Amino acid sequence: MTPDLLALGTVGSGVFVCERSSGKWMQFTERDGLLMPSVESLCIVGGKLWIGFGDANTRHGGIGYIDWQTRKFVGLTPDLKVVRTSVQTDTYDQPPKARVVGLVYSGDALWLAAKGKGLQRFDLVQQTWDTATSDRAFNNKTEQAVSDGGNMLTSCAVNRDFIVAGTDRSGSHGSWDKYWGGLSYYSFETKSWQIVSEQQGLPNGYVLCVAAGEKQLWAGGRSFVVEIDPSRAKVTRIADLGRVWAHAIEVSKNDLWIGAGNQLFRVPRSN
Repeated sequence: MTPDLLALGTVGSGVFVCERSSGKWMQFTERDGLLMPSVESLCIVGGKLWIGFGDANTRHGGIGYIDWQTRKFVGLTPDLKVVRTSVQTDTYDQPPKARVVGLVYSGDALWLAAKGKGLQRFDLVQQTWDTATSDRAFNNKTEQAVSDGGNMLTSCAVNRDFIVAGTDRSGSHGSWDKYWGGLSYYSFETKSWQIVSEQQGLPNGYVLCVAAGEKQLWAGGRSFVVEIDPSRAKVTRIADLGRVWAHAIEVSKNDLWIGAGNQLFRVPRSN
């Protein structure tokens, strides 16, 4: 959302955009070139409406944008790539074919939470892609970046200091359960990663949404919402939601907005 544009993604009907100055609504579908009718994330950067696609049934997805000046869609679907005689269809240095469940912008980069692939960074100036996973950091560095869980990212958020990614712990891993899932964040200043899991105080590893304020991070998931101090990588406050799952968190100047179950909650940040 911008002062003049309101964009809504749908599961099956493409994207609806409202020009707030005129009150006019427009719909964009596959007839207008969209990769698929199911949209899981949106982000407006300059004159472009970036669209993260995803189909929960097929697990396919992709990325593209609508140039708002021309109203034309541009898809960034990658080509097949042959590496050591094997065809690789979704490599780390190209746009995703996985579901794009999170999409945020900071500085000169667009950040994508690609479910099943990892956290991707698209440099808008250099036009290059990079990916961080559970065994690979950016710039092809061998380091655990994203918390374990098969790179099953659920969300991402950004502020001036960090990019944050939430991970949904998938399945059961026996005695290793407490190490799986959670969230990860990358410091732009130190270029280093921190992981917050049950070891650092999360109630469980099922993180479905994340948010980033000026000094705090928040995460929500199965039966909880937590506040995290990124300077210590520790959970500082926990709200127990019982059987309710938190699926969305947004930060405003004075409040924290939480989507939990079928309800929306506004929590003053001073509390």
